[in-house]
Order: sequence, then C-alpha cells, then structure tokens
Amino acid sequence: MALRGLRWLLLGVLLASCGTDDLTQLMVVVDTDFQVPGEMDEIRIEVVGPTGDAKTAESPISTADLPMRLAVVHRGGPLGPVTVKVEGNGPLPDGRRGVVIQRRAVVEFVEGEVRVLQMDLLRVCQGVVCDSGSTCADGDCRTREVSEDELPPWDGPMRTDFGVPDVGPEDMGADACLAEELCNDVDDDCDGAVDEDFDFDVDMLHCGGCNQPCNPDPARGSTTCEAGECVLACDDGFADCDMSGGDEDSNGCEVSLVTAENCGSCGNDCPAGAPICDIDKCVADCPEGTSLCAGGTCADLTSSVNNCGACGTACEDADNASPFCTESACALRCDTGFFNCDMMTGNGCESRQRDVANCGACGAVCSTPNGVPSCVTGTCEVVGCNVGFDDCDSDAMNGCEADVAGDPATCGGCGITCPADPPNASPICTMGTCGVACIPGYANCNMDSSDGCETFLGSATSCGACGVSCDGATPLCSGSTSTGFSCTGGCGAGETLCDGSCVNIASDVANCNGCEMPCTDPPRASPTCSAGVCGFTCDMGFADCDMSAGNGCETATTTTMNCNTCGNSCAPAPSATISCTTSGCIISGCTGDMRNCDGMYANGCETNITSSASHCGGCGVTCVPGMRVQNVGCTAGACEITQCEPGYADCDGDFATGCEQALGTRFHCSACGDRCMGGGMNRCCDGVCGSC
Repeated sequence: MALRGLRWLLLGVLLASCGTDDLTQLMVVVDTDFQVPGEMDEIRIEVVGPTGDAKTAESPISTADLPMRLAVVHRGGPLGPVTVKVEGNGPLPDGRRGVVIQRRAVVEFVEGEVRVLQMDLLRVCQGVVCDSGSTCADGDCRTREVSEDELPPWDGPMRTDFGVPDVGPEDMGADACLAEELCNDVDDDCDGAVDEDFDFDVDMLHCGGCNQPCNPDPARGSTTCEAGECVLACDDGFADCDMSGGDEDSNGCEVSLVTAENCGSCGNDCPAGAPICDIDKCVADCPEGTSLCAGGTCADLTSSVNNCGACGTACEDADNASPFCTESACALRCDTGFFNCDMMTGNGCESRQRDVANCGACGAVCSTPNGVPSCVTGTCEVVGCNVGFDDCDSDAMNGCEADVAGDPATCGGCGITCPADPPNASPICTMGTCGVACIPGYANCNMDSSDGCETFLGSATSCGACGVSCDGATPLCSGSTSTGFSCTGGCGAGETLCDGSCVNIASDVANCNGCEMPCTDPPRASPTCSAGVCGFTCDMGFADCDMSAGNGCETATTTTMNCNTCGNSCAPAPSATISCTTSGCIISGCTGDMRNCDGMYANGCETNITSSASHCGGCGVTCVPGMRVQNVGCTAGACEITQCEPGYADCDGDFATGCEQALGTRFHCSACGDRCMGGGMNRCCDGVCGSC
C-alpha cells in the first residue's frame, strides 16, 4: 500500500515533457521488522536535493501501511547527489518519544528511468554506531553512497502525467493528492483550486499558461515574462528581425544593426550614395577614428563587439551574459540575477549566488557546522543535520549546534533535558537516550534511570555488582567505594562490620565515621567521605559557588554569568549574541547585518556587511577594483564603483566590468551616451562635440 499522509514528494524544477518515456523518478520504499505501532508508530523522510533544497514528510503508520512508498520526481537540474534520510519514531525505554532507528543514503537519479531505493529499518541496526560517511544496513555499517546497480527498476504504479498516479482509488486511497500543486490544469493537492501556485503573468516556465516556457538565455539578449507574454530585450546594436520573440524556441536577437543591410533598424539597407553604416545611419565614408569592416560597418575597434581589436574579431556570446568590447578587449556583462563569480569568460555568468560557495555574494561561503548547508533562497540556511546533531536555535551561523546524541541538555532532540539530579549519579546521554553515570560504590540495578543508582554495592546482597549475594563460607561484603567490594569470610584490618558488610568508615559514603551514617547526596553533586568526614564533588557543568553544602552545586557553569568557573562572566560584545562553551565565552550570533569578520571576541560583531567594501555581503567578500577603477564601496551588501580613473566611466552600471568605457570618443564624448553625430559635429574635441 502506498504511504498515506506522505503522499507524493516532489523535488526540483518541473520538466517540460510529461510522458512516461522520459520519466526520471526515485521510488523510496520503507519497511521494518519493528513492532508497529508498539515499537514504531511514525515514519519521517527527509530528501535533500543536489542544490541543497530540502523536502520533509512524515506520517503515522500501522501494519497495514507497510511497506511504504514515497515518489521523488526529478524536475530538472542535476541528477544528483540526492540525500535521503529515513527515521522511525516511537516510544523510548525511558517513556519519552524519539528516534528509534535511522538510515541514510546518497543516490543519483537514473535519467529516463524509475528506480527503487529500498530503505529497511531493521532491529539488528538498533544501537549500531557508524561514522559520518556510513549507515547501518543488515546489522553492519556500509557506505551511504548507493550505486545505480543497487537501484532496481520499479515495476509498480507510477506517475504518468505529473498529475494523477496511474493507479485506481482502490490502490491509492487519498494518495492521489500530491504534496504540492503542479502546473497541469489539475487540482493536484486537492484544495479546491487549480494551478494556484503559479503566476502566469511573470513565471518564466509557465508564461501565459502551463508549460509555456520563455527562452531563459537567448542569443544577444534577455527574456522576461510580462503580463503573460515572453518579452525579448536585445543587447545594444542587435535586433530580433525575424520576430521569433522570447518563447522557448526563440533564436534571440539574431541581426546586427550596424551593417549596411540593417543600419540602425531591421531592413534599413544603405543606398549607393551612402553605402556604409556608421552606428545607426548611412554615410559615404567612415568618420575619423573608425575602420571600415566587412558588411559595410564603420567600427570603432576599441569598443565594437563584432570587431574588437580588429575587423572580424567578434566577442562571443556567453551563458547568462552579454559580451562587450572595451579598449579592444572582450569582456562580459552579466544578465540580471547572474554573476561571474569564477571570473572566467568561457562559462559565462555561471552563478546566481545561490550555491554554498557564493551565497548572496561572490565568495560568501555558506558553512553550517555539523549540518547540510543550502543557499537556494540566496540566504545561508541549514536544511539537514549530521547524525547526532540538531539545529535548535535556528541560526545558520553556528549550524547544527546541539549534540542530541550525547548532551543531557538536548538528549534525543531540542528541548529534551535529562533529569538533572538523579540519586547517587550524574545524568548522561548516550545515543540520544537519557541514562545515569553512577558514583563509585553504587549501581543502577533496576535499570530505571528515574531513581538514579539506587543500589549500594557494599551490601551482602549486592556485593561489588548487582545480584552478587554473599553467603556460605563468605557471608560478608568487604571493601570500599574507591577499591571495590567483594565477598569475604571476615572483616579485615581497619574495617567495621555494618549490617553484614565490612566497610572502612573512614572512606565509605554509606557509613562515614560510623555504621548507617551515610553522606547526603547534594543536588548536582556526588557525595564523598574522606577521613570520616562527608563532602561532595560537583557534577560536570556545575559548581558550588555559594560554598553552602546544603544546596550542593547550585550554579551551572555553562552560562554566560558563570562560564566554566564561578564568577567568570562573559563580557558583552557589540552587536553580538554571547554563549558559553567548554572552551570559554564565544560569539554565537550577530544582530542584523553585523558580522564577526575578524574572529575577535572583544569587539564583537564589528562589521556591517551591507556597507563594508572588505566584507560586502559576507565576511571575506572583498570588493576588488576592476579595470580603471580608483575607488569602490559597498551599498546594501553589493559592491559599487564610487570613482573611475580620469577619462573613463562605468557606463553599463556593472561592477564586475569596472570602468569599461573610455570617454572622449565620438560615442561617449563627455559622459556615457554623449554621442557626436551628424554634420561637422561628429568628432569629440576635449570632451566637446565639434569638427576639431
């Protein structure tokens, strides 16, 4: 039976095609040998896609639901890696709810095929600890990577139209409803609305209607969806003369408007008396400073994109960018929303600043300790945590900061705290389950951590270990909490017989300086007996700051007021959130746009990443001056040019291209766009158009 509640989980960008011949899908199949619902009553599945986008689904289960299936549909983009985490949740031995067992896998889609990823949650894997790159399967650790050969073809029901699964209601029940709406004129998520998640006025994939994509990167131009129409905007000097528009099959702006056949506009053929095209008008001879190139073009070889440095040397088009020529050299101008973070021209403007290496700004690394980072929104986020960790404070800066496998303060999950002061013991967390660490001479014989370590191991009924009874020739229990206990026939030197046990009253916490004179168990401490005098030692993370035995170790040394020692207060730091760790006071977060870029505590979060040219948009993201730039600045987290070298200007407004335009030319005489055209005014003389 298909998984109720989880339904179908969809991942990625919808493919334009809808047939089954090229359906690329992963069917996650989950089964278990745990008792359902007695030992396991819920399944949770998390899928993290190749770009870090995460989807999560969870559902209560019963025996009738097994095995469970979850369809993960590839909807464009890279085929992998895809990380799948399956958790079985249920009641834990201590009465709490939590993760009973977990399994992970890293796979890739097989293009054009539906493959099965079997993720069985087996009892033999409970308690098996694997390293970060492994997971438990059949009782042993194996690599998380699952090869294509391990993914058998799926021969069951599948989605045939990205709308309704190809099975009847008797097989699927409520599962015909999808986890999210698709664009297909069908109410996929059963909310009474059709295609409600899509804005046909602006959606580049569904412009004017479902599956009507615009060309995302047309030649010599760019496309937007406006009012349901794909609108093509051409680069300067080019035009869409064949009117192919901005639809998916558009050939872009295919015609140069500086040739004699198309001078300034499509079809404007220069006549015999003026057979040469000078920018946008026909002339008899090329003006001074330009060269006559093929096609009857007057070209400024220092700035012509089709004749850059020499006639016939054209700047090649590039992905997500427009080429231009500056001082006889080709360069790129990125399309809106794209950036050339690797500073290479061959792959165009390759980044949308949504990858973890360039998150919100080129060079701004999204790093989440102990977690899986994502930057699909342009902001660094935690979309998954390593085994044993969780993101309890929702702060991507410190990643998955909580140790839910070994920290009693977050044992098994955020906000789950182990009992603070069990008798004769300290609280511990092992593999996400609360337990106790007994003080010497005591044991947790009833295996119930709620009453701590209830059994004294110096008694004749539990001598040295749970259930060891002293009788026959060795009826007495002898020893101490420091050396251990064992059965004996009589008390030795320095020992006193107390209720069937031979103890050293100088060191025994149950009989300190006399029989049945136990040392009290102070809060958050372990009792001690030395020279017949009771005392105590504090549990880890606590201290006796008021020097009063009555309240034990009353002060937590994990706070900013008493960090590791009494009175060690963490000093406030500007614009920073302060935390205490075992290594001392640290900055764990920053307010607003401030960041701790120098790594120093004393000055806190000292840098505003919206205005610092050395850390623009993120720590270490430096605004490096481009060609012919004198000064740079940072505004709203984006680098900007504040001053060009004399005689140059930033005419394209693109920081990456620097001050790309030389002034004093007939095209840009005194400023950007100041053209010297017509009559005797077609030359630039010291910043003024004239005949010179």
